[in-house]
Amino acid sequence: MPTWYELTVIRNSLVIPMQGGGKFTVSPIRGLELVDSRGRVAFSVSAEGHVSIGANATYGNTSYLSIGGSTPGADVSFGFRINGGVLEYRDTAGNWIALSYYGDHGNLTGLGDDDHPHYALVDGTRAFTGQVSVPSLVSYGSNGQLTTLAQASAQSAALSGATHTFTNLIPAGALVLGVTTRVTTAVTGATTFDVGDGTDVDRWANATAITLDSTTDGTDFTIQSPQYYQAATSVVLTANGSNFTGGVVRATVHYISFTAETS
Repeated sequence: MPTWYELTVIRNSLVIPMQGGGKFTVSPIRGLELVDSRGRVAFSVSAEGHVSIGANATYGNTSYLSIGGSTPGADVSFGFRINGGVLEYRDTAGNWIALSYYGDHGNLTGLGDDDHPHYALVDGTRAFTGQVSVPSLVSYGSNGQLTTLAQASAQSAALSGATHTFTNLIPAGALVLGVTTRVTTAVTGATTFDVGDGTDVDRWANATAITLDSTTDGTDFTIQSPQYYQAATSVVLTANGSNFTGGVVRATVHYISFTAETS
């Protein structure tokens, strides 16, 4: 069976009782109020446009928003209003204070303070505390010319056969400083392997070890100078002693590339 509630008109106000206590009141003077079972106003909108949310949020005669206070204009804990076109907030002492903004960044205070130690400083006075990784380093010229220091890496599938090719790992137009490698899964079959470009078999390493975590670097190069590659070129691993039957190797090309002026 439905529950019926009695609507009451008191002094031009419409009062609607709520289940479990409390009431909802609409008045041309007080506006709209939602009162809980303890008689506290939980929400109100005054006829003047004031909106209050929180315990005992009674109406007032100034248009502003308050949250969690009691009497608007007296001790609201949080409030904003527009006063003469100026946005103001209410502090804990009950004072209305204009919110400031700056159109010019230079007008901000504390610009010389070093408040963010996790940032690098442009003058280089704060050292990095860990490794910094960037995909490439680029030197820019005033007419659009670029010099780029970069690297390209690839990891092989399981090695098999007499050679393994990292197809076109060397980009076209690269001045290759060198190629380094690391064995990420121990190589089987071959006793050692060479690292080259398909033309010079051991340009960057000769008879390198096949054990896990073995590496090659500049000390393994059999050439004494960088090599320029006009066309994209592959890096080739060549098995020694016997064919590859397993293992995985990562190879990295370290190179410089050049971009001509645009103007």
